[in-house]
Amino acid sequence: MAAFFDQNANLTGDGDPEEVPGQLATTNLFSLLGVNAIKGRTFAPDDGQTGQPRVVVISYDLWQRRFGGDANIIGRKITLNNQPSEVIGVLPPEVGWYVQKGSMISRPPQIWTPWQISNDLRERHGRFARAVARLKPGVTFEQAQNEMTVIGARLEQQYPQFNARWGVTVVPLRTQFTGEIRKPLLILLGAVGLVLLIACANVANLCWRAQLRANERLRSVPGLGASRWRIARQLLTESVLLSLFGGVLGLLLAVWGTKALLALSPPELMDLRTTTVNVPVLLFTIGLTLITGIAFGLVPAFEASRFDLNEPLKESGKGVIGGTRAQRCAAFS
Repeated sequence: MAAFFDQNANLTGDGDPEEVPGQLATTNLFSLLGVNAIKGRTFAPDDGQTGQPRVVVISYDLWQRRFGGDANIIGRKITLNNQPSEVIGVLPPEVGWYVQKGSMISRPPQIWTPWQISNDLRERHGRFARAVARLKPGVTFEQAQNEMTVIGARLEQQYPQFNARWGVTVVPLRTQFTGEIRKPLLILLGAVGLVLLIACANVANLCWRAQLRANERLRSVPGLGASRWRIARQLLTESVLLSLFGGVLGLLLAVWGTKALLALSPPELMDLRTTTVNVPVLLFTIGLTLITGIAFGLVPAFEASRFDLNEPLKESGKGVIGGTRAQRCAAFS
């Protein structure tokens, strides 16, 4: 379990003074989250203790914007809140560690300083810190909530003036980041699946109407043209190619649409910089494209193999009425 709280810092020197959003965090925060620095290191257990030099970890954006991506940023001295501090690490650009506090909207932190919690924290004057934890392997979410409920009840008894009618609520980190969006996303996924099903059914129907021509049926008769298996392979190939073309076009639209939505979304609502069309999405698109191409191509292929020689012959002779025998033969030809 790690603790942290928001605290803006005044950064001076090497440019205009600015107020940088930051966090004080226990030294195990980044290791708990599985975050490693791309330059330097994150906090060590003794960072922030009395007698140790003041150190900070900065975000990739701050490194690029304020320090111009200086390759020698590690060990560089900066002035933070009128105190000299040393930069010991730079976080990767994809790290978007940002937890909203209730309904308040604040800026994502760009600088972190170590926080050593005293073992004797007797002065209780406010609820300023938040905590993040990693479940032990084999422990369910419900078990963690029950255990924290018991701990909250003990704290209420131990400190009645401060913790009366206060408890502990365990919230999944993904829910804390994005809110309750799982159910709306599942509904949206189901709606998209129904649209895909309708579109595939319409395309299969069009393929069936286009391919069941009289000449295709006649070519499937042994001795007059291609075999049934060859006609079925042709229709399946056309269906899969059509599906692949639609899948590639949809993937391009997804990439462009994602970039457009990210450009239009307010940056203060949520950090969406890491939202991309990644490899799992690409593999899912390819798999879904092949499945729909084969599944909905089997229908016209199966119908094309069910031929009736009398039907196209009757259709060819419908326009022949009267005339000489030679004229009827010529019309039939």
